[in-house]
Amino acid sequence: MRKGHPWTWLCLHFLIEVVHPRILYYLNRMVPGLRRSAVTADTRILDQEVIRESARDLTTEGINVARPEFLDSGYLRSVEGTAAFKKLATSPLVPEYLECQLEGLAYFDKMFRGQNDGPASYGDMMMEHHRILATGLEGKRNYKVGGSSDEHSRDVAGKIRAYRVALATIDKMMVNAILRALTEIEFYPVKEWDIQTDGIPKDAWSSGIRIKRGFNIRHPDEKYIPLYFSRMHECLSLLRRLSSTGSRKEKDRALLLQTLATYLHLGIQVHAFVRINQSLLWAQVNYVLMLNRFRPACHGYVDLVAAFLDTKNFRNYFIRHVSGNAPAS
Repeated sequence: MRKGHPWTWLCLHFLIEVVHPRILYYLNRMVPGLRRSAVTADTRILDQEVIRESARDLTTEGINVARPEFLDSGYLRSVEGTAAFKKLATSPLVPEYLECQLEGLAYFDKMFRGQNDGPASYGDMMMEHHRILATGLEGKRNYKVGGSSDEHSRDVAGKIRAYRVALATIDKMMVNAILRALTEIEFYPVKEWDIQTDGIPKDAWSSGIRIKRGFNIRHPDEKYIPLYFSRMHECLSLLRRLSSTGSRKEKDRALLLQTLATYLHLGIQVHAFVRINQSLLWAQVNYVLMLNRFRPACHGYVDLVAAFLDTKNFRNYFIRHVSGNAPAS
């Protein structure tokens, strides 16, 4: 975190927690010298290893990923294990949702380790995992997903969005989480800005919009979803190699976390499905973490922050979030 501007220290240590976001919006406009243009970041963020993985697929021969013990031991039903599927430690788990998550993770495990023929493409795999999260392996489960609406999981199972979406964040705790993350990098937006995303051309980036009550995000046109999926597939292939038996070097672990953060960032930016985007992505992230002997992490506001940070800065944020769950050796 940089602390070069006194306003940064004041915001992080006092104002964000006690001042309404609408007031901060105006204060940010008034304080001279604040950086208001888009954050400048290197879009060639991830090591060239990802590029070299682009020709690989999920069933690459010669890579052995052992079946993880946590799938069969009952760990995922324990208090610590269910963190893999929760926003906060205190968040309730709907029984139907938990069963869908467990069945979905078993499916993703087979795809990740290349234990069957699998779907025709990465996109097909994502749609099938999403369908299982929505209705279970046999398609018979159902739970409410619409917040204050009556929308249920069976209504959105496996459905890719067919339009460009714009989502508003005005809940104070959520807005404060975004404000804190942006303040840490000394970025004080008062209007719209592009969210730079590794490996994706500028025309396909999301954009953040600072409004008086909070933030809006405008996700890319749906025509770019295959482009994001292609990049995510490359990352997943690298994650598979880094998770293979015998890959336990410190540099591999660092690259794994960088790649995993990039994978999550891409998924959050593209917002491919009508609903159940964060739950899908965070289950996959926690699977890779647990496979590499990390404890699962409640996602908290990480997925929300991923929507408004560029890839480079989000990688730092993500690694800090999961570092406390790192293995002992």
